[in-house]
Amino acid sequence: MNMTEKVSGKVNEILTLISCLFLSTGVVLGGIALGNAVYQWTEGPYNLALPSFLHLPARLMVALSVSCLSVWGVSEVIMRIRGRRLSHRDETPPCAFVATVTREPPGAGLSEPWPESDDRYLVLKISDIRNGMTREEQRALRALSEKVTGFRQEQGKPGLVCVVIEYDWPEYPVVTRMLTQRIKAGASL
Repeated sequence: MNMTEKVSGKVNEILTLISCLFLSTGVVLGGIALGNAVYQWTEGPYNLALPSFLHLPARLMVALSVSCLSVWGVSEVIMRIRGRRLSHRDETPPCAFVATVTREPPGAGLSEPWPESDDRYLVLKISDIRNGMTREEQRALRALSEKVTGFRQEQGKPGLVCVVIEYDWPEYPVVTRMLTQRIKAGASL
């Protein structure tokens, strides 16, 4: 092996190391960007159920996990963050017609049973309100709520109670069916 081949081999090794460094840096930065996007998303319609001092480590863990998965050649990462709950800022209802916001599923720790047959409950999903509903749909639901409440008060019944739920509650399928039925029934009033 002559001197030119030795130098060429060393240059190739150095270039390979630099390429790997750039690649790994890009993957880590991409992971951090994705971790930041996921973190910002969880601050939107949902919130990580973590104390504030754990938010930064959570972001770094997401970034590191995504980076590792990217290096291993995983083409698509589907993330499901479980155990979401309403954040403190969600205590102010995003829609004026939402009368009550519950922190626990109805029937869990409450004296009254789950109101499956009680027609005064209009159940909404926080992500539907924030992301899935247009302003027109929100206005229509507000008008429907006021109409139903007025109709019930004329009959001496309690007003409509609106409950905001999270998608991961076990009652989610039941309450979404209730919401659909309530809108259909209310439209005919």
